[in-house]
Amino acid sequence: MSEVCGNNNCNNLCGDPPRVCSKCKATPYCSRECQKKAWKLHKKLCASLNKGAAQQLHHDDHDEELISEQMHSMVLSSLYMFPRAAQEMYRLFKSTPKEEDDNYLECRVLKMKKLALTLDQCTKEEFMHSLVVLLHPTKTWLIEKPTSPLLILFQTGVNADALSTDKRTHLPDDSSYTCLCQIAQLSSAKSDMYNKNQVILGRQFLEVGGANVNARANAGMSFNFPLYNACASRLPTNPEFIQLLLEHGADPNMQTSVGETPLMNCLNYSVGVGIQLLSFEQYHMPINVNLRRYDGHNVLGMVNGSISRISGGTFKDGQETTPEKMEYLLKQLLEFKTLLEARGAMEYEGGDIQAKGGVDMIQQKDIKSSFLLEYDVSSLFNIDLNRGFDAPSWCSGERGFYIRDELAAQYEAHENKEYLHGNSGRGCGRKPQVGQRVVISAVLENDSCCEFVGKVVQTFAIPTDAHLKRMKTSSNPSDLYQVCCNCTKSDCPLTRTGKRFDILRKHGTVHTQQVLTTVKLTKASAGDPAIAAFFGVSKWYDILLRCDDTKLNMWQVAKIEPNQNPSS
Repeated sequence: MSEVCGNNNCNNLCGDPPRVCSKCKATPYCSRECQKKAWKLHKKLCASLNKGAAQQLHHDDHDEELISEQMHSMVLSSLYMFPRAAQEMYRLFKSTPKEEDDNYLECRVLKMKKLALTLDQCTKEEFMHSLVVLLHPTKTWLIEKPTSPLLILFQTGVNADALSTDKRTHLPDDSSYTCLCQIAQLSSAKSDMYNKNQVILGRQFLEVGGANVNARANAGMSFNFPLYNACASRLPTNPEFIQLLLEHGADPNMQTSVGETPLMNCLNYSVGVGIQLLSFEQYHMPINVNLRRYDGHNVLGMVNGSISRISGGTFKDGQETTPEKMEYLLKQLLEFKTLLEARGAMEYEGGDIQAKGGVDMIQQKDIKSSFLLEYDVSSLFNIDLNRGFDAPSWCSGERGFYIRDELAAQYEAHENKEYLHGNSGRGCGRKPQVGQRVVISAVLENDSCCEFVGKVVQTFAIPTDAHLKRMKTSSNPSDLYQVCCNCTKSDCPLTRTGKRFDILRKHGTVHTQQVLTTVKLTKASAGDPAIAAFFGVSKWYDILLRCDDTKLNMWQVAKIEPNQNPSS
């Protein structure tokens, strides 16, 4: 591959081995004559480039950028995956001073454009996705400079709506997403600089790159879109970025693959965003507040369910579960409900729904026999097992029955009481203990969503090294797990490699451990006719949870039975 000459007035892309500046060891020239002609402009850049590679990629204000060591290491390693031209572009960008003569700045920009022209389209798109992570924690004045590599890519031609690619195949896959979808999730609850940079990057993509504000991610990401991601309840939200999307034509009535709208996604802990969306009706289209999710519920029904759960939810011991911390949330939900009703929102009424077998469908007697153990670990350890059961036939695809870690963590934060949950990437999982509270989510066969609340009443023994050794072919009994994810992130909750002690500390449990819980339907779920039809007259249930470490939400329901005497 030919090198770009450091003399910006030279258009000769020769194939000969390039000469390199003897001082900075970074800038190539096609001939000695070109080096002499370019020296007058190059000598000021030369001093800043005369550093080690690691130093070149560090900004002087690194300590003020609030970047963790892990994040910074990941950024550096991702940059070195790209050709030298891309690395050189980033070095020139990071060495840009805050005040620079216009001639030198123009020289730097021309140099970066020449470097960008040597990159093929696929490399440009992959580099663009990496730049979102690289530029977001950078000083605001720097990413607004014309030397921003993102602006250089837009000027030299790159598809701003390109989907992310797999690191091995370099092709989009089922979980690919656009850069705007990624930027929409970069809001910060602590750093104003991060939020300001999020708006700047979004504006550059929309106004310079010409990105489609409604471009969707692929099926593995539920066909999410930027406005939906920006309103996510589980993440900090940035009202200025949401307003930017709406001003550029974001459709508030778009739905994901399961029928959720941005209004639904803001529940329950970003209700202020929902109020903001309803206040932005001066933009290009009004919001349809009666759109339904795949299970038939609309946003008003979801708000009523949240209000009911917060204001009237009780656990088995009869203690009130609404702490003072949730009063503000309840006030916001009531305000949100008033705005929805003022715009004609009507709650979905399920009508007469016939029971479809209820709990009998998910009890052990209706589970098909197979040639597997009660929990199938053959995919993990590459061996054949010869007895046991499959999962329930109805619990597949969109359906599931488990502790949703993010929901449990939210309950824990707002109620200040310990909940059982796994490591969902937000910290360590909880070690199961008797008396811990649980919240279990389920999507039933009749497409109804429900929640159970209750307590852990019994914990079973943690599997030992010897027990797990019998279930796998590894010669080292101390290494209990294989890597179940190829994302290469050190804090990925699906990474299971390590010693038994380390895994227990990170996840709170190990593979196949079980706990017994006694639970009941929440007030909101019990009042839903579709859920009542499925479960019948039973109020309390004994649910056996089993750790399935191949799942992001590892506490999966293994068995459920009605409990006629919950006080025992």
